Amino acid sequence: MNDMRPFSLFIVVALIILLVLSHTLLFTTPVYAQGILVKTWVENVYDACGNPRVNPDDTYYPGDASKIRYEVTLGENVTFLKLEVSYDRSAFKTRTSGSVWVFEILKEAKPGNYEITFTAYGNHTYVSGNETKWEIISASSTQRVTIVKYEPHFTVLLNYILYKDEHSIEYEKPFVIIVRYDGNGPDNNTRQRAIIDNYTYKITGIHINTTLNPNQHSKPQLAELQHSPT
Repeated sequence: MNDMRPFSLFIVVALIILLVLSHTLLFTTPVYAQGILVKTWVENVYDACGNPRVNPDDTYYPGDASKIRYEVTLGENVTFLKLEVSYDRSAFKTRTSGSVWVFEILKEAKPGNYEITFTAYGNHTYVSGNETKWEIISASSTQRVTIVKYEPHFTVLLNYILYKDEHSIEYEKPFVIIVRYDGNGPDNNTRQRAIIDNYTYKITGIHINTTLNPNQHSKPQLAELQHSPT
């Protein structure tokens, strides 16, 4: 029985060494590998009427806007250095407030797919032997933005004069037009919204000059009036 004690002691020491090594591999390495993490998510920007400035299919028109919030998480022995945000300046202009970046899509932005990338940099310190060392580590998160051309299609369903209006003559009564939105672009995508910020209309009628001279005949003339309301 006494001969087994050195062997048992060796087994115990070996198990302790294995536990220490497994703890180092399972816990220390992931902390170093994931020393810095960036998360981003998209939030809506609303217009003055409370409508989101983005299409239901998550595409954007020139003039729309997107808000991206970010969060940086640091691991053990990591200090934050800086944040860099890369984007196409020919398509976006930005403003920031804390951890929020607002991307206004320029009116002259071309249709296409764009990427907005947030990259965070950190300083990781660690001990190698008897020496303390440091290195720069980074992590990135990318959001993709699709800009489409605003090319809406409408169909006039009904037009009529509002006779119950208080004006006494028909020429002063409001003219009502009911239209149907048929979608945007060549595919008539109805998940891309209609934005009506202005319109024009044209009235075509017959104008007849009258005269008291029986030798002259009145001739009808075609007249057009085009109006763009402010």
